Amino acid sequence: MVIQIKPPLENQIKDEAVRQGIPAETLAFNIMKERFSIVPTSSTQTSNSHDDWLRLLRSATSDCGTSLSDEAVSRENMYD
Repeated sequence: MVIQIKPPLENQIKDEAVRQGIPAETLAFNIMKERFSIVPTSSTQTSNSHDDWLRLLRSATSDCGTSLSDEAVSRENMYD
């Protein structure tokens, strides 16, 4: 399948792809895959599947503030 993208959108995709350090085609594929909730199979996975997995994992996390110090979670201090 060949998809033709008009110049304004094509430029946005290219700029974002450069920012992420991936090919524009990969970014466009990822956007469509996310938009249509396509679960990749072994035949549709790209060589960047580990990078995609990390990106999805990071997007599912949230900032929980700072972590406790080692002293705060030591055995002696847990019972204070």
